[in-house]
Amino acid sequence: MNRRNNRREAVCDGSSFDSFLDEEGIREEAEATAIKRVLVWQLERAMREQEKNEESDGKETLHCEDEA
Repeated sequence: MNRRNNRREAVCDGSSFDSFLDEEGIREEAEATAIKRVLVWQLERAMREQEKNEESDGKETLHCEDEA
């Protein structure tokens, strides 16, 4: 258990990830990349959802035509 506590203390030394990025001079670049990745993820998710909706609409249309 002592080993686990030591590891936790070493990780939480009081600095933040933002501070690290600032020190390395890459914060703006990292934030821009993160934003782009989130936007791509959201767009892909929306496109999959739209595709699902179109598929289900198509099945309902075919079903209605079969009944007529």
